Formats: sequence, structure tokens, C-alpha cells
Amino acid sequence: MIVFALLGCTVATTTDEIDWSGYIYTMQQNGDFKQIEAGTMTILDPTGEILIEGEQPYPDSPAYWNVTVPLAQQGQEIAIRLTAENSDTMLWRGRSPTSKSIWLGGSLYTHTKAYNQYLFAALSNDEVEPLADGEVAHLYGKPLVPETWANAQITLFDGSGNSHQVQAFSSAEDETFSTEIAEKIDFFCAFNIEPGILSLQVILQDGTEIVTDYPANGGDLISAINFAP
Repeated sequence: MIVFALLGCTVATTTDEIDWSGYIYTMQQNGDFKQIEAGTMTILDPTGEILIEGEQPYPDSPAYWNVTVPLAQQGQEIAIRLTAENSDTMLWRGRSPTSKSIWLGGSLYTHTKAYNQYLFAALSNDEVEPLADGEVAHLYGKPLVPETWANAQITLFDGSGNSHQVQAFSSAEDETFSTEIAEKIDFFCAFNIEPGILSLQVILQDGTEIVTDYPANGGDLISAINFAP
């Protein structure tokens, strides 16, 4: 499953509907977070059906978003699609809360186009199609515990069922990285994927298998950040 780190604070509630809220950010080219000024937050089911549109309840604080979750959609597997100015669309996966909750700051964010341009160029020797063209999806993920993913097999299946080998990397203290993954995997990626229901399959050294589906549109950056068994 994906560990969202969203439930930073929960409050018991007896109403059928609950509020789920917090700040949304963009990752800047220098790696800093900046609160978004405008964008959208859409909650979907794992097949891509739109369930809820997020709202900005405070005009003076546009980065603060709220989702009203009905009883039938509490504690369910969901996807979250985020858009923001000067950013690529980002698709997250997780589970909705079962009580009034505030997600932790920095748990939900997009990448600016400038950040992605730098990131993709660093990770791929091949041409990476711009997400802005809306033709393909890309994947970027980080294991929650890198050491547990040593020598993991990671495969992404696209909307037509074709398999794509996912490139995995480990990083050093000096921020250099390599494809040597015998001790850990710090991040992984795949590019130019046909959109649709994408299935991310991870097989760990102990045989544990993890499969997560993403309802990807063309132009989505699939976030598998904080991924865990």
C-alpha cells in the first residue's frame, strides 16, 4: 500500500460526513516547498471515477484545502489528482480517513514544470515526452524504507497491459546516485507510459508482492512516494 502520511491529526466525529483538510504545496526547482495559489484537488476511486472535488474554504489562505467525505467513501482506496499553476498534474494513491482529519504539511504536493524538467533529465538518457502534451504519463516513487527494497523487482503495466521495466536508483550522502540497488532503493521512475489503469508491481527479496493501480490520464505524474508493503 501507499503510506500517505496524511493523518496528522484526527478528531472523533459522530456525523455521517467528515472533513479532511490541509495545505497543498508545489515542489520548486531548488527542492523547496511553496504553498499553491490556485489549482484543483480531485478525489477519484481506483478506476478513475470522480468522487469529490476539493474546496478552498478560506479566500485568504488559498493553499488550504478541504474535502467533505461522505460515510460511504470513508476508509476507501482512493486516488487524488492535483493541479497547480506552473506545475505538472500529479496523481497520488492512498486511503480516505474514517474520522475528521488534517493531513501532515508536505504530504500532498505537485512538482513545478521546472523541477520535473531537471529531474527527468537527470534520471533518463532517453527523450522524455513533456507531460504538458497530454499524451503520456510518467512514474516517480520513493520507498518509505529504502533498505527493505534492496534488489526489488519493479514493473509497471500500462493501459494496454504492456510491461515496462522501472529504473531504480540508490543515492549516497553526497547526493550522487547509481543503479546499484543491492543494499537499498531510494527512488525509482518510468517514462513515456501509455495512460489508462496503470498497475505498479513490486516484488521484494522476501517474496512479498505489492500491486497498486493508478487511473492515469495523459499528462499525469504518477506519485509512488512513501510507498510501503
